[in-house]
Amino acid sequence: MARTYGCHPSRGRCIIFAAYTATPLYLTGLLALFPSVSLSLFGILMGVSYTVYLLFIGIPHVMHIPFERGFLFASAVVCVGLVVLVSMKVISALFWEAGFGPVFVDG
Repeated sequence: MARTYGCHPSRGRCIIFAAYTATPLYLTGLLALFPSVSLSLFGILMGVSYTVYLLFIGIPHVMHIPFERGFLFASAVVCVGLVVLVSMKVISALFWEAGFGPVFVDG
């Protein structure tokens, strides 16, 4: 997609930016140390919100494009992420229907 927006960022810079934007989601995993549903939901919401914020703010700087074009680029990235998420859920449901789901046994 970078070529569509007229920029050619280096691969290393893109990998660093991907790690930078994903860090809040990794840190959200620390909430599993205290298993509380409400705390987990709140933490996940905050982690996703901050990740999307970093994505929208950082893309124009990484790609060296104006903020308006960066907003469109980041929106496209978020949409692709949502499509991948829904596709993974559908594939998981299909596997469960085919008999590859978890098996619960009485212990």
